[in-house]
Amino acid sequence: MATVSGKQNVQRHSQVWFFLFLTICFTLCGAGACQPLDMNGGGDAKKWDKMLEAGNTSMKAGDYAAAEDSFVKAEKLCAKEFGKDDARRATCLGYLAEMYRAQQEYRKAALVYKELIEIHEKIDPKSSELANFRSQYAEIQRKIKDYGLDKDPNAPQKPAAKPGDKDGKKPAAKKK
Repeated sequence: MATVSGKQNVQRHSQVWFFLFLTICFTLCGAGACQPLDMNGGGDAKKWDKMLEAGNTSMKAGDYAAAEDSFVKAEKLCAKEFGKDDARRATCLGYLAEMYRAQQEYRKAALVYKELIEIHEKIDPKSSELANFRSQYAEIQRKIKDYGLDKDPNAPQKPAAKPGDKDGKKPAAKKK
């Protein structure tokens, strides 16, 4: 009989504590102390998501300048709101890299893929997504090399060799 009354006593105390907890919560929320839970980790999730949506819409319409603008703005917002190594920023970089790749702007795509890979290595180093990004990056690096884009067109060029010069060097003086 003692166990039955013990269970009833525990149930009664549990109910009291539960109602006390609810009373405190309602009192604090009524005073404005409770804020809705942000399941997105802070920041304005809807804003960056809308920017990505606008970028995708622009890209489908062939307006790559507007798409780039939207993706870059979304990336900067995510970096500011969520941090440089956040998955949402990586998502923005992924869209940007894919857009550059679709436009065959391989040097820009390579820079973005490199940063995207660095973030994913921190987030989930064993993910299949990371392996896919590495593969795409390697493909872009091959295209950069194949198309001669790895050479800086603004780099100073060696002066052309003069006739009679060997490899651009002056001929050695003749000995007497």
